Amino acid sequence: MLVTSPLSRADVLAELGLPAVGAALAAVTGIALISRRYAFRGRTLVAFLLAVGMFTATLSLLVLGILNQTLDTGAAGEHTSTIVQKTKQTGKSTTCHIIVGSWRPDHEYEDFTISQDAWDTVRPGTSTYTVRSQPGRFGIEWIVSRTLHQ
Repeated sequence: MLVTSPLSRADVLAELGLPAVGAALAAVTGIALISRRYAFRGRTLVAFLLAVGMFTATLSLLVLGILNQTLDTGAAGEHTSTIVQKTKQTGKSTTCHIIVGSWRPDHEYEDFTISQDAWDTVRPGTSTYTVRSQPGRFGIEWIVSRTLHQ
């Protein structure tokens, strides 16, 4: 879902996973019925159907995620929260995160990735983070913009 900007990837899978799997099963079934007339047999057919199923499910999730944004007619909301913690994960690359209190009733906090330069200026307990979001056509909230306030 890199093309879209959902607030939670888990929400995308929970809400759109079943339709994506349904599309994949329909594609696999159709291809399995069509391929009976051709030379596909055994492991070759299973591997091919598995590849088609994975491709179709991924493409369906992507398309539904894009439609969630483009067909969204809901009003944008603006949520400003105090940054309660900042963390940094290092390895082959460095990823900087900030944690803010959540405005969503079923979440305690929200975790956002920010640039190293912005992370260096963050003061937990003092700095705030504003997220502008929309509700999404399929009920999956997505991020319109994010702003860090010192």
